[in-house]
Amino acid sequence: MNLISEIKLYLKERLSDKRYHHCLRVMKLSGQLAERYGADISKAELAGILHDAAKENEEELLKAYDISDIIPLEDIDKYKSILHGPLSREVARNVFGIEDDDILSAIAYHVTGRENMSLIEKIVFIADAAEPGRKYGNAAEINKLAFVDLDNALIEVFNSKIEYCIKKNSIIHPLSVDSRNFYILEKEIRA
Repeated sequence: MNLISEIKLYLKERLSDKRYHHCLRVMKLSGQLAERYGADISKAELAGILHDAAKENEEELLKAYDISDIIPLEDIDKYKSILHGPLSREVARNVFGIEDDDILSAIAYHVTGRENMSLIEKIVFIADAAEPGRKYGNAAEINKLAFVDLDNALIEVFNSKIEYCIKKNSIIHPLSVDSRNFYILEKEIRA
């Protein structure tokens, strides 16, 4: 059995059907974007399928894994909605033996983003927000834009995520704000 097949079995046992199929669509779109931009397709697909591996069992996994490098222990309650990113990284590392930093970072930061993202990180961040099953906001437009201009699609994902948090009156993680500002400034420098 290959690694993707093992991951599918693991996810099917632990995630709702809706979340499982979301992971499959993110894997597929990540692979397509990797092919479009000359990135490692297998890395993109692995990160894509594993990005939400911890999504529906964060409480249990918090007992097993340390994610304080991204979310300090005192902030766990404040940032419950993003715990699954770093926890999914730990599932990838500890359950499936993945040690590739690019894959692990793409999984860990797929919710918040970060400054200086690698190509794989950008791809998974965008694929999560713009996979074809996403029916909210401007997901379909971001999906199309991603195949034309990855960096502009990246900024649009940040904008959508931040607008969503504002509408819900929820906390915005500083990484998202700092990352958006970083890519806006980078775009201005390139112009």
